Amino acid sequence: MILRRTLVSASLSVVIGLAAVAPSFAVDGVIEISQASIEAAGGFPMILSEDGSYRLTSNLVVTEDVSAIRIHLAGNEQAGPRHVTIDLNGFLITGSGSGNADGIHSRAIILRVKNGTIERFGGNGINARSGVNLHAEDLFIGANGEGGIFASAAMIRNVTSRNNETFGVAMDDGLVTDSMLISNGTAGVLGLDQPKIGYKGCIFVDNGEFPVGPATNLGGNLCQGFSIGDTPVLCP
Repeated sequence: MILRRTLVSASLSVVIGLAAVAPSFAVDGVIEISQASIEAAGGFPMILSEDGSYRLTSNLVVTEDVSAIRIHLAGNEQAGPRHVTIDLNGFLITGSGSGNADGIHSRAIILRVKNGTIERFGGNGINARSGVNLHAEDLFIGANGEGGIFASAAMIRNVTSRNNETFGVAMDDGLVTDSMLISNGTAGVLGLDQPKIGYKGCIFVDNGEFPVGPATNLGGNLCQGFSIGDTPVLCP
């Protein structure tokens, strides 16, 4: 039997089948998430279905091929809430290292993720491709089986995306600033569908055949370790 886990702030409960477990609220109204609270609610993935601000209070360790956090409306996995903020609070979200699940899979219209580490998922660290706007900042995302960040439109600042199998960041539109893209298999920053991407103040090192592009260099970038055959490739 598959138990449905939905975090519902309006009713102040985590619904699991017919049972309910009260979530933890901080004094500032932020909903707190921990390994213990997720396990008490039936296990991963934790489903966030309401607008709101969420904060980790422990590391999250996922041992199966499922996401740590999925964001979509209750009863409708094809749509998401309007605005969700997840503060990793300096903690780690760690996957099993196999399969194809994403660390955070979101359909939120606006998703903000900040301040922590997402690593070792079989898919992407953050998959916001089906959402609209992603804001990612102060993150380390690494060693994922597909990519670091996979998005439609994104603002990415002070993110290190490293040692992901395919790409550091892949998106249609957005801006990447003050970030490091290092040793990703195919690309550091990869433009997808008719992309409009800018990058500024970034460091690119050893990111496979397509280190960055198509994208616009807005200056202050350092690129090294790129070559096609014996021909060095600089930041375009």
